[in-house]
Amino acid sequence: MAALEMHLGHMEWSFSPMKNNTRFRLLAAVVCSMTTAVVVARAEPNDSPFPVRVSNSGRYLEDAGGKPFLLHGDTAWSLIVQLTKEETEEYLENRRQKGFNSIIVNLIEYRNADNAPRNKYGEAPFTTPGDFSMPNEKYFAHADWVIRTAHQKGILVVLNPCYTGWSGNGTSSADGFVKEIIANGPAKCRNYGRYVGNRYKNFANIIWQAGGDTTPKAGSPLEKNWLEILQGIKAVAPSRFWTAHWYRFTTALDQPAFAPHMSLDNAYGGNRTYIQTLRAYN
Repeated sequence: MAALEMHLGHMEWSFSPMKNNTRFRLLAAVVCSMTTAVVVARAEPNDSPFPVRVSNSGRYLEDAGGKPFLLHGDTAWSLIVQLTKEETEEYLENRRQKGFNSIIVNLIEYRNADNAPRNKYGEAPFTTPGDFSMPNEKYFAHADWVIRTAHQKGILVVLNPCYTGWSGNGTSSADGFVKEIIANGPAKCRNYGRYVGNRYKNFANIIWQAGGDTTPKAGSPLEKNWLEILQGIKAVAPSRFWTAHWYRFTTALDQPAFAPHMSLDNAYGGNRTYIQTLRAYN
């Protein structure tokens, strides 16, 4: 288990305008615990630090060469659906040049983009809306390209395969896939996990993220079915790292059903973030 620190440029949920009025959701203090002073190296496009691994101390990540890898990240949740290839290239190169080495991204987006869940080219993630058993090859081919481009620029992708959305009770969400996760049931959720796990098992710059702004109720269909997604991914990619993103003021280990699967701890705050950070560090 490693506890990590991610430095982000904004202190609360906000929208940050970019070229062509492109918007990205930004989140503060998602992954944090380590206080070791580390210089953030600006990786050249072909100087790959991947795959990252946990240090012998369990306190931080190392790159492929054994050097400490401090997550210096941006939260481009909607990157895969909101930008064209040209805009994606521009954004990722801008981040690389500024020393960012990590981004948090939704593999599929529910609402927080101009034409969600469709990408900029009009492709939806599923040929039948909301049916996890009907993936659209054209959609996921574009997602492949985005993640590969991030790899070429030395950028780690913390990838959420099915964002649950902002909800305190874990039963519904206006901006996530809560209803679909419940409606698809365990078998389809497990098979969707196998599909994306198999598709991305050889991508060296991915850390998987469970949940997304919601803490599911223990024993609920949402918890059980999301766990099926995780287990589907792990069935075909068992060595991949996992972390989680629950409701505010939590760490990745605060969901008992998911805690045994977590590789990387984190703290999600909002104010007085040091409380969760210290708890995660300890």
